[in-house]
Amino acid sequence: MPKIKQSFKSKLNIYVKSLHDLKVENESVFCMICVKPIQVNESKYKCRIDEHLSSGQHLKNKELKEKGEKKTQMLLKESMKSSEEKTKKEDYFKSRLTEALIESNIPLKKLNNQSFRAFLEEFTQRCIPNESTLRLHYVEPLYKRIIEKIREKVDSNYVYFIIDETTDTCERKVLNVLVGVLNGEYSKPMLIDVEFLENTKHSSIQTAFLDSCQLLWPNGIQYNKVLLLVTDAAPYMTCSGTNLKIFFSNMSHITCIVHALDRVCRKIQENFSNLNQFIASMKKCLLNSKSKEVLYKEVTGLRLPPVPVITRWNTWLETALFYRENFNQIKEFIESIKSDSKNESTKQIKRLVKEDKFIQELLEIKDYGFLMDSITKLQNPRLRLSEQKKVLDDSLDNLSGFAKQKFEKCLQKNKDLKPFCENSDFEFRSNTEFAPLVSVEVERSFSQYNNILTDKRNRFTEENIKMQIIIQYNSQIDK
Repeated sequence: MPKIKQSFKSKLNIYVKSLHDLKVENESVFCMICVKPIQVNESKYKCRIDEHLSSGQHLKNKELKEKGEKKTQMLLKESMKSSEEKTKKEDYFKSRLTEALIESNIPLKKLNNQSFRAFLEEFTQRCIPNESTLRLHYVEPLYKRIIEKIREKVDSNYVYFIIDETTDTCERKVLNVLVGVLNGEYSKPMLIDVEFLENTKHSSIQTAFLDSCQLLWPNGIQYNKVLLLVTDAAPYMTCSGTNLKIFFSNMSHITCIVHALDRVCRKIQENFSNLNQFIASMKKCLLNSKSKEVLYKEVTGLRLPPVPVITRWNTWLETALFYRENFNQIKEFIESIKSDSKNESTKQIKRLVKEDKFIQELLEIKDYGFLMDSITKLQNPRLRLSEQKKVLDDSLDNLSGFAKQKFEKCLQKNKDLKPFCENSDFEFRSNTEFAPLVSVEVERSFSQYNNILTDKRNRFTEENIKMQIIIQYNSQIDK
């Protein structure tokens, strides 16, 4: 009689029968220790199986499992779960590990650190995956899940957008797009998109914004649901807002009112030229000489003066008020400095403290101290629309002269501000109760972006950093 050919599955069953860690599933072999299938074929199945069983990964997983069993076998008597359940559990663990690392701004590469891996393996009783495994298989699904959550939050509600552009440390032009729900209750805006632009022309901004809307509404942009767009007052942003209103008929475009107050502060800085010169000279005097810094602390007993930063709101005004409040101690320090004909900053401050114009400016700067409080109040994301408007009106009432003229000029360019704030329709007022008039949140998203893209982590691809910042920024979306 001719020999009956043995099926491949039968061969597998016979070979695997003595190997307790494996089982056959539909002509494939599944390792119950590593919770994954072993790729085999009829010609090399023995070799493939033996390779897997002798691999370092399998041996480590087996060791971890044996440790776990020693701890639990006296307490638990349960049957072995199916391979599908184990695979889901393992996937969930890797997904949660990826999420925790990204949200905590811990580089995935830290998993390659032997001490860190050993710590995680000891206390989780699991074999920790490599960084490349998480980046390739778990970051993108996590990003897509966040985008889906944003869509669910938005649902059929009215929305507002906050957009702004910056240049990162790799000289890329980055546009962040935040979306928030307008339903009469406060909700933190969500980062829906990060676009990398070739230039900052209004056409590029418009295209990027429409792409973000398409991402939010994949089945068709809900043009009538957009009630508000908040940007800064840059010309390309104002032009983009005007053009986008053609498509979004219900949308008002408002430029950030904090930026308007910041422009008033800059105008004050220009007009208080002697005080501005004094602040700049003091900065040079203290930063360029350690001995003067020591002398300053000994004579005044004060902390070092604040350093104005152009890109940070109200820091110049804060510095000016510091010098006014502590002028007597500062003057004593200046008088104690030895005259140095070569040091221009020293000569400058010694001359200025004796001038009447400088003293007058120092006295008058107190009249603008309320602007710091106004800017601080407006940075609170939970302010109602009516409360933001009140801060705005109070600031306008307290200003006078050139500063008031500058503020009124800024507000006149913000044409949609007054109609939006004074709309008397009940449903509109109800939905927009927590509508923002500031772009503070998008500035905070840039801060998180910069924390990710540090000097030691500057090799991110555009797609990877986009997914990373969206996952991290939206970490509180369900909380």
